[in-house]
Amino acid sequence: MRENKLQELLSLQSITEQKLGSILIDNKNVSREQIEDILIEQYLRRKGLFLADLSLSS
Repeated sequence: MRENKLQELLSLQSITEQKLGSILIDNKNVSREQIEDILIEQYLRRKGLFLADLSLSS
């Protein structure tokens, strides 16, 4: 199970890097960190998680 999660994360990282590259080309005024934050938040929302939920649980 852990290996499946790792494989999923590696796949998502690859996809994210590809998308990030094209976004950066299209929007040169946006920083890499801002784009990464947006993509991470979108991923968490698709999984039913929200950043506020994560901060409450820690």
